[in-house]
Amino acid sequence: MNSSDSKLLKKVSQLERKLESGISETEREGYVPNKYGTYDSLLLRNKLFEMYSELVNKHPSEEYFQYLQASSYWRAKSYAEALKIYDQVILANGLYRVASLKMQSCILFEMEEFEVAEEKYELYKQEARAAGENVWREKVSDLYPDS
Repeated sequence: MNSSDSKLLKKVSQLERKLESGISETEREGYVPNKYGTYDSLLLRNKLFEMYSELVNKHPSEEYFQYLQASSYWRAKSYAEALKIYDQVILANGLYRVASLKMQSCILFEMEEFEVAEEKYELYKQEARAAGENVWREKVSDLYPDS
């Protein structure tokens, strides 16, 4: 990641904080509902989507940016878009796979797709357990290399 990407990521973080600090408790012009029961500035939300798209387009293999992008769509209650992006992260089979499975199960639960949500959650638990066991094995082999 170069310095212009770092600056863009910093702007994204600032914009997220601005979005969260500028929520409205009541519906009003220029504000749209979010998943927390409050309202976000539509202008700031759309700008955030643009910035994440720019990061993801510049770095299509960077799962972290995709994961963050999906989370912003989830906040916006754009469930289909969030699920699609989380699917891409899951298919990449990298560092954010397990967390994305959990996020998908949460979204599906919010959508009242309880059966599918439960399946995703069970898969998340299996993979989280396996990942934890792998970390444990690595730590043990680091401590006891001859065993």
